[in-house]
Amino acid sequence: MPNTPSLPAAPVVLVVDDHCLLRRLATDLLAFEGFRTIEAACGQEVLDLVNDHQPDVILMDLYLPDVAGVEVCRRLKENHKTAPIPVIFTTVEQSQKSQALSRKVGGSDVMQKPLDRRSLSLRIRALLPHPFNSVQGLMIPAVS
Repeated sequence: MPNTPSLPAAPVVLVVDDHCLLRRLATDLLAFEGFRTIEAACGQEVLDLVNDHQPDVILMDLYLPDVAGVEVCRRLKENHKTAPIPVIFTTVEQSQKSQALSRKVGGSDVMQKPLDRRSLSLRIRALLPHPFNSVQGLMIPAVS
């Protein structure tokens, strides 16, 4: 039997939202697009999980009840092990304020809820290294 190269494991997205139904919707959308997911319901849970599971991307609600998403992101960016992980914030009200907050703490993007499956997949793939940033053979340009 010929030795065939193994495909890399699907990227892992840590989905963070205090609303169970919104978190479930996001994980279902991502699973449909071929991603593996880990779930967290609060900011402290992210800080506890991220070192053990080292996700490829974090999709996080901007406003969490215990530790705000921007504070979680700030702490992640201060840690050399977690600083490279892209963070996409989600919010009901996308505004210039949320964009500015995201940029200030090192966030990669902000998406408005409800999430669109295709847009979510494209934005996540744009933040991933090759070969994960392609869809059906088409390269997705990096977002700057």
